Amino acid sequence: MQIVCESCGAVVPADNLNLERMVAKCVACDAVFAFQVDAAPRRRENIARPEKLQVERRGDETVVRRSWRSPLAGAFLLLFAAMWNGIVWTGYVMTGDDQSMIFRWFLIPFQLIGFGVAYFALAVFVNTTTLTVSRRRLVVRHGPLPFPGNVDMDPGDIEQVFVDEQLNVHRHENSSSSSVSRSYRLQARLKDGTKKTLIRALPDADEALWLEQLLKDELGIADRPVRGEYR
Repeated sequence: MQIVCESCGAVVPADNLNLERMVAKCVACDAVFAFQVDAAPRRRENIARPEKLQVERRGDETVVRRSWRSPLAGAFLLLFAAMWNGIVWTGYVMTGDDQSMIFRWFLIPFQLIGFGVAYFALAVFVNTTTLTVSRRRLVVRHGPLPFPGNVDMDPGDIEQVFVDEQLNVHRHENSSSSSVSRSYRLQARLKDGTKKTLIRALPDADEALWLEQLLKDELGIADRPVRGEYR
């Protein structure tokens, strides 16, 4: 078996284990901690299901749905897209002669950005993320508007499930101040050593942690620490 650091989740090499005193020292973060060879898997306290997650049982499958609906964010994005696209189309109208063809080509990336923001705004109004899990399959779908991030995999490939946190720093123009927003990703560590993102950009840590808890319960995965995970 392997001994993992209680602080950072890194594997502690055998040379850093004192079997007489049953103490280990992590080479990654220098943490010193006691260990037991027959220690039970770590177990968090159960997290109550967040209201935004709707659960349904279908035979041997558990289906969880999370609506993206956020009227305030959707309205802001639609307004921004309308203003952005209006400015871009004004540029097209004002360049009517053939000599302005280069400028029209220059506007194309900005037009695509405007269309992308408008599409995302509509998705915020109508889309739902659906996670379906059983011992046979793990599926994540976003719809009805097609959106990146769909997953279809064999749960047998998963070694561990965990959550990590992403920090996004937003600097304000004409000001030295900045703000930080947080989002959370539901991740799987696979048996081949790679990682797979199952759901990204969850705004609430409890939603991500509850989904982690559900997958471990459904798939019979013992709760072990993972380096860099959100706790």
